[in-house]
Amino acid sequence: MGKFYQRLSIERDKDDKHIDEKSIIEKIAERNIQWLIKGDIGSGKSTFAKYLCYEWAKKENAILNSYRLVIYLKLRNLDENTKNISDLVHIQYRGLVNNFNVNEFIFEYQDEILFIFDGLDELKNQKCRENFYRINQFLENTIIFSRTNSININRLYLNDIFCIKGFKDIYKINEIYSTRDLNKLKEKERIIRYLLRLIKIKTWIFENILLSSG
Repeated sequence: MGKFYQRLSIERDKDDKHIDEKSIIEKIAERNIQWLIKGDIGSGKSTFAKYLCYEWAKKENAILNSYRLVIYLKLRNLDENTKNISDLVHIQYRGLVNNFNVNEFIFEYQDEILFIFDGLDELKNQKCRENFYRINQFLENTIIFSRTNSININRLYLNDIFCIKGFKDIYKINEIYSTRDLNKLKEKERIIRYLLRLIKIKTWIFENILLSSG
């Protein structure tokens, strides 16, 4: 994923100051993280969520590797019968953790686990949202990704909010469109090749991968 990843334009919600991925990762080391990272459709939320897991799994980032586990969970998998974090892990990674005591592991290493929840706006109904609010309040380190202005955050325990504005290199596309004659076939083909190279993220084709340090 590394060579395909495109840098994002990110702002801290409370002061609108720009912050890069490196600074985000440095702040993750502080622990007791209760973050919301929001953005519009296609802004790069899920890509960034998976990028954090990828960086941890490579075992090359000392900050992320201070965590025993960084786990990616899709909130659209949470249903009305999901009562705790163990249920959600078993739903997403069924077949991989059948004989593993998730609750015991989380209880023992609570402060060494980073939960990355993707798609808060994709929870199916109010009952599912209530279940997630209850689950989330007992976890020490969480980063929640959600579409902008699509949820009520008053029920969340948050100590920071960030907003993804989009991919940093997107301005290059605008330059191509504004300075070239798109009616020429060769130019159209060049733009298409550029767009495919720019947005190709390999991990989008992998839906359920349990990233483990061991």
